[in-house]
Amino acid sequence: MKKDIQFWRSGDWTMVYADGQLQRAGDHYLADEWLQTEAGVTVIDDEIGVCIPDGHHPLATLAEVNRAVEAREQRAEVAAAYRAEAEGLLAKAKELEAQK
Repeated sequence: MKKDIQFWRSGDWTMVYADGQLQRAGDHYLADEWLQTEAGVTVIDDEIGVCIPDGHHPLATLAEVNRAVEAREQRAEVAAAYRAEAEGLLAKAKELEAQK
């Protein structure tokens, strides 16, 4: 059965009531944490902005987000291979320069 959940905000505090009983009181973020736990919400911190690729318009579906994450991972792998190749070429250049 669905609970009756209410957030009562006063200044910097939120009081969380579920079915009429106080569940949490404190800074607003504590109410969010309580609700996330209560509802089984998975929170993903997208520090690099994959879900908002242009900085203004979020991707419409999780499938799009997952494709963007996969594409970013593939680009990172290719970039790492290029870096390794470049390091190898730089090492060879140093060897040539060191020859007398």
